[in-house]
Amino acid sequence: ISAIVQVWTPSGQFVRYAATSNGAYEVWGLPDGNYFVTATDTQYAGELYDDVPCPGGSPAGCNLANGTSVPATLGNTTSGIDFALLRKGQIRGTVRDASSMQPLSWARVWVYNGTGSIVASTSTDYDGSYEASALVARNYFVVADGDYYQNYDAEVFDDLPCPSAACDPTIGTPVAVALDTVTNGIDFALSRSNNLVHGSDGP
Repeated sequence: ISAIVQVWTPSGQFVRYAATSNGAYEVWGLPDGNYFVTATDTQYAGELYDDVPCPGGSPAGCNLANGTSVPATLGNTTSGIDFALLRKGQIRGTVRDASSMQPLSWARVWVYNGTGSIVASTSTDYDGSYEASALVARNYFVVADGDYYQNYDAEVFDDLPCPSAACDPTIGTPVAVALDTVTNGIDFALSRSNNLVHGSDGP
């Protein structure tokens, strides 16, 4: 896979990085010493060598003391420092009209973390389906709103009103996401609003 591999000193100082090519990488020009190595990508959770997950999916969340140090010596190549990264999680579902159950295309969907901060957003396809990807393992809250011109009331999963998509999303039902897993069935049935103008460009 495409990934970024980073090399760190035991004190946590960043040294060098390399991008993979067909999954392979080489980091050149390291002085003699012991190092720690991390790998990450936007679609994959970060990992510290050897096989230690990085909390939050980012190398910045890794405690280097939990890793295995890698020696580097002048004139030699240390090989076999390999990674098998887990793909980040996904949330999938559909958004429909509550009366007709017809799919709503271009409805907006937002994903929030436990503090109510938005971490991902997407829109539904022609068949009302949506997918939010690159999510680290944790609980989320999901809000859906019909397209601005379709004038639907927003909801937070599962089936709670969310006026103008500006409610506290944490009132909803938490949606658990695990790495390398798709959480399906996070569906919405939106009702038409009585307001003449509804919606916004963002929550």
